Amino acid sequence: MVLNEKAITELGFRNAADAVNKNVVIDWQGQTYRWAIIGVVKDFHFQDLHVPITGYAFYLNNKINYNYIIAHIS
Repeated sequence: MVLNEKAITELGFRNAADAVNKNVVIDWQGQTYRWAIIGVVKDFHFQDLHVPITGYAFYLNNKINYNYIIAHIS
């Protein structure tokens, strides 16, 4: 997974170098999910610009039950 800078600080890492190659483990609905942190990106607004930047993660969902793309076009 790729996290933004805010997410790594929220997870307790000191910096990007400290987070890369570590794992994020989440227990959800009785199952444990584990993702390796493979990169860190600069913080960016993914909500309204009046909303403070929060943690964000990108991960590859290789299940074939749906596909989507998000595009902002002016």
